[in-house]
Amino acid sequence: MGKAAKTPREINRTPRVVLDTSVVLLALIFTHGCAVALREAWQAGRCEPHVSKAAVGELIRVLGYPNSRLAWTSSGN
Repeated sequence: MGKAAKTPREINRTPRVVLDTSVVLLALIFTHGCAVALREAWQAGRCEPHVSKAAVGELIRVLGYPNSRLAWTSSGN
């Protein structure tokens, strides 16, 4: 007989995390703090971030603001 199917607890998966818009913004903008550790975890593949379509739309809108730190940084100012 073959091996029994693994239970969900036995399957080794990368943890999935659902992120709020503000957490994603903090992770993208700042270089220190808890949100940065989260960004480093998703970049290293230690977690799989999930964001809703509505949150992605909000992120795109907010990151396009002229006074957005990312917009300011990417423009070379």
